[in-house]
Amino acid sequence: YYDRLTVNGRAYSGTTGPVNVAVAAGSTITWYSDGSVTRPGFTICSALPPVFSVTTSTPSGACVTTSSGTCFTDGASNHANNERCAIRVLVATTLRVPEFNTE
Repeated sequence: YYDRLTVNGRAYSGTTGPVNVAVAAGSTITWYSDGSVTRPGFTICSALPPVFSVTTSTPSGACVTTSSGTCFTDGASNHANNERCAIRVLVATTLRVPEFNTE
């Protein structure tokens, strides 16, 4: 498998992100990047703040929340190799995907 963002048990990669996917409060979204190609990465948002909390980020800062917890991202430039993140959904929402470009 290449880089992947997993939401509700479904893996997303390439340029197809979890657009308009509903997520429940208490669920976890995970991010994994492999050891090869890096791309611009992703930004995932919600209409409701604060919705997301980064619970695991390896290396530190690989994933962060932005806009007071309304969005989470893997950063402003290409993601790194071997990133691992877990993002906790605090409030049930439907995901918006302004950016999604992974391997």
